[in-house]
Amino acid sequence: MIQAEFEEVNKEIQSVIGEDDLVSSGTACRLLGVCSKVLKILTDQGHFTVYYHLKERRYNRGELLEYRNKYRTPKRK
Repeated sequence: MIQAEFEEVNKEIQSVIGEDDLVSSGTACRLLGVCSKVLKILTDQGHFTVYYHLKERRYNRGELLEYRNKYRTPKRK
């Protein structure tokens, strides 16, 4: 019961902390746990909004966390 409550609070904190932040493609790959090729495929499929800043691609952290949490599987004990 405590573990479930901790995970719920952790998820809420992650979404509040950096929901509006724009992150680089490297950070986006680390958040999702995928390589840059998979990130490009997901972006082309329209899963994420891409922002351009000084000719670099930036991603919304809130969208990345939402996508990651949607497909996340619970850890085995």
